[in-house]
Amino acid sequence: MCLLYKAKWGLRQIIIIATMIIEIANINYKASLLEPIDPALYRRRPPTMATIWVPEYKCKVIIFKSGKCRIMGLKREISQTCIDAKFPVKLKLGSIMSCTRTIDFQTGLLNLPQIRSRLGVKAAMYEPELFPALRLIRFSPLCINVFHTGKCVITGLKSTNINWDLIFQIRNSLQ
Repeated sequence: MCLLYKAKWGLRQIIIIATMIIEIANINYKASLLEPIDPALYRRRPPTMATIWVPEYKCKVIIFKSGKCRIMGLKREISQTCIDAKFPVKLKLGSIMSCTRTIDFQTGLLNLPQIRSRLGVKAAMYEPELFPALRLIRFSPLCINVFHTGKCVITGLKSTNINWDLIFQIRNSLQ
């Protein structure tokens, strides 16, 4: 599908790619606890989880009584070796639960009500009294929020790879 865009957009595609800023905002991993932790770390009411801050990675490890864990707030991918060396608890790294990306299309200010009316009810949702972003709902289960500044937040991704087809579809929706 990306080849279709290259043929359609020609040289303009290169300019658009060059003006986009794409960043990882957040990565959340599944993990499991390999050894018990001090029971005093668990929250008292209700005693269901413990939270440990890892300053080297500026992330939190949430440990549940069942031994399952979540590593929340990473800005880059992490390996088991890094966890063994830097984390204060012994964990076995699992898969990525979710990834959040931000994209700055650098388009200038967008007229969100106009884009919403052009896309229709089944493709977009915009309620400025409730939330200041246009939500593109046709890309479900992803949640794509476009702000009037031309910035976009994509949540619900299952990998850190860039899906160029998705990005070009979002870009086309905004033009």
